Amino acid sequence: MSFYGNQTERMVESATPGIHLHTITNLAETPQVNIIIVHGLSSYAKSYDPFASFLVKHDCNVFRYDQPGHGKSEDPGDIWIL
Repeated sequence: MSFYGNQTERMVESATPGIHLHTITNLAETPQVNIIIVHGLSSYAKSYDPFASFLVKHDCNVFRYDQPGHGKSEDPGDIWIL
């Protein structure tokens, strides 16, 4: 199966009530390890597609999510301002 054919995306509730995070899961055919990719500032989970594809081809399950206010995740508004 292709990388994108084996990709699932969904929204999950975060620890902050009312804020949902966009998640992406790619599962390998014969997984040996699970890897979670957390993006940095001014980025989003989909920007790691090439790296995630490489990892899946090398028997890694890959889990990613968009931080609050990034990608397809909901923006929490002012609650994150310090």
